[in-house]
Amino acid sequence: NTDQLAEALDKPALVGDIVQHRRRLAAGKQTVVFATNIAHSQHIVGAFQAAGVTAEHIDYRHDDDERAAILNRFKRGETMVLSNVGLLAEGWDCPAVEVMILARPTKSLIRYVQMVGRVLRPAAGKTKALLLDHSGTVLRLGFATDDLPLELDDGTANKSGKSKQARKPSEPKPCPSCKYVRPAGVHACPSCGFAPTRQSDVEVVDGELVKLDRKTKKPATPDRKQHVYSQLLQVCRTKGYRPGW
Repeated sequence: NTDQLAEALDKPALVGDIVQHRRRLAAGKQTVVFATNIAHSQHIVGAFQAAGVTAEHIDYRHDDDERAAILNRFKRGETMVLSNVGLLAEGWDCPAVEVMILARPTKSLIRYVQMVGRVLRPAAGKTKALLLDHSGTVLRLGFATDDLPLELDDGTANKSGKSKQARKPSEPKPCPSCKYVRPAGVHACPSCGFAPTRQSDVEVVDGELVKLDRKTKKPATPDRKQHVYSQLLQVCRTKGYRPGW
């Protein structure tokens, strides 16, 4: 159900313990993590560091020198886990990385393929890539190595969706620390320098990752059976078949 999926994306429920699963399934292997937002990414990095794993977070707020230093440490193997939101999804190449942790759901097939592509690069001594999916994206979108759909966008505007309302302009807000009214769009307070940090709103539930291959079938739940049966009834009516068909 598209509405249910959209609701899940607004409040992502990630399955399992990211740190423990990597320790069990990919210990000692360089890993790139895609998180839901900056606060979530930083939380993941903190969890890895607390477990004794060298980990760093990278985002758009780092300047060019800072980003280069972080990426070089990862490339040299000084950092084992590199976490981000979407910065590394394209334009970044590190063939030696073997493991990707997908800690964010996505409905975009292209974005999904871009993220998984970070670990599909061949490298000396590398025999396979491992995707640890804590978001259920593989079950929704399939394997990133499958053939992509052959449908092209003809440029026609999508008329099925509701038109989006124009976003309201930002308004001045009082600083949480000193109450100085910050101008619209200013993150750090000009008076005291306080810069609020967004809190992670990711919901985590206990669970266990299982190996998924192309032979794995989705369970035939009552909802799925009803959906298929309803489609067959429509075919029956359209073709004029007897009810027993």
